[in-house]
Amino acid sequence: MRRSSKLIFAIATTLSFACSAPAHADGDDTAFTNLIALVSQRLALAEPVARYKWARHEPVTDEPREAALLKQVENKAKAAQVDPDFAHQFFRDQIDASKDVQNALFSNWRVLKAAPESAPPDLASETRPKLDRLTQQLIAALSRVEPISPCRRLPASSRR
Repeated sequence: MRRSSKLIFAIATTLSFACSAPAHADGDDTAFTNLIALVSQRLALAEPVARYKWARHEPVTDEPREAALLKQVENKAKAAQVDPDFAHQFFRDQIDASKDVQNALFSNWRVLKAAPESAPPDLASETRPKLDRLTQQLIAALSRVEPISPCRRLPASSRR
């Protein structure tokens, strides 16, 4: 799947796993708007992460770190009364979208035979704290949207 298709898929998955709160007369979609803004902010951090990994000849994929993050997400989700399986899949999609961006950047740098011009920000002291804050904000945002799973139990005629 192409990078842009995966990003669209990640956003569509996010939206498909959530039902808005009961419709308001004013059409308030603030919870979804905030969620999408946070997803966008998280994805924007893929570039400095890629620069850091490129400069240190590290691979894009770090399975132990991803597994640890997903376990933390599940625990934080439980504390926030968010379905941990829903949170796990949501963040798995975010990680995959970030890796798609990082892989595309790596590919571009290989083709150009040129490294990024500026030194990358430090991953441990600069970028990961931002990712950690966004993780907490995303879990809070997920708690403000209702997972679809209860909606799926309704007969199709009831969901219209």
